Amino acid sequence: SAPGGPIIHDPPKSLRDWKSKDVAEFVTSLGGENAGRSMHEADRQAETFDDVSDDFFDRYAACCMEFDIDGAIMAEANVDLLVELGFIKIHAHKVVQSIKKLTQSDSPQPCVSMILPLTEKEGKRMMKFGELYEVITEGEKKAMEALTRVTEEKKAARQQAKKIFTLLKEKVEAEELRCIAAIEKDHSTICAGLNKIIDQLRTNRLESKAKEKEINAASRISDWSQQKERMVRIMTESEKVLRKTQPMLGNQPSIKLSLEAIDSFLKANTFSMASVRETVTTDSPCFARVLPLRKPSSDEDNWKNFKVGSKVAPDIDAEEEEDDANIDDEGLDTDEINTIMSQTRCSKAAAVGALKKKGNIVDAILALTP
Repeated sequence: SAPGGPIIHDPPKSLRDWKSKDVAEFVTSLGGENAGRSMHEADRQAETFDDVSDDFFDRYAACCMEFDIDGAIMAEANVDLLVELGFIKIHAHKVVQSIKKLTQSDSPQPCVSMILPLTEKEGKRMMKFGELYEVITEGEKKAMEALTRVTEEKKAARQQAKKIFTLLKEKVEAEELRCIAAIEKDHSTICAGLNKIIDQLRTNRLESKAKEKEINAASRISDWSQQKERMVRIMTESEKVLRKTQPMLGNQPSIKLSLEAIDSFLKANTFSMASVRETVTTDSPCFARVLPLRKPSSDEDNWKNFKVGSKVAPDIDAEEEEDDANIDDEGLDTDEINTIMSQTRCSKAAAVGALKKKGNIVDAILALTP
């Protein structure tokens, strides 16, 4: 540095790592060409030139050293704090603004990368996940409501049973316990079925979200030449989730007690233990399979509700498969035809026609995708 100028060493890169000495040298450097003189020289000349700005900044630097003002404190300092330390207000503004410039220059600049948007067809397919989640949420809601309702009915049934069997305590105490056990058993069976469906729906939601996230990540392309490959991947991967049927509660599971039968027992002179065991009646939950990717049509009337653990309803496409057996697919790859039918949910005739017309599986799938 020039004679009489500030003697400033290289401070740490980060302001918050500065020592009080680094802060003092920084403040001194803000004073101008006369900054950086010794404190003794500044005091001597300040007696004659009290209004010289450079002398003030030397004094401010000495103040920072005296009060051990390091970089962490200076980074949070404002004008009022510096004025309390003895800075003139206009000089305090200058120091604060200089500190702000240092901190802003240290901030990393965000890196923006370009991601090509989804096409209209791709967007429509991705929106199917919204419909899927609505189906899952509705299924979970119904199952939870049923679970709450049957639990309340269980409590009511227990109370009714205790009230009634108190009158028959001497005769039917053992049978009362059997009746309550039957209620508990039926309740456990119903709840087990409902909880299994709820767990399945929640698992399906998690798997669907994971698959959607995976598809979104794979959908980021930087060249439109990759668009066809992306389209096929989105169609293929999303269909694995969207074609999966979701269980939907189709009845009102319940646990009830036959009050008429109990009343007749109270009035009768004779008592049948076998009849008492038949007073507990239950309705097990039934579920219908809901396929979000397709809307039900009039041809699907043969779908039936099924109980937990029962077989799935018959395949509604059986007749179409019989008609497809007569399609002329000579010269075409059977695996490609099956892939097109699976991805687009079209008939074999449509798949064969598209493959013959387009000449390759990718264009055929795109042509048959709504």
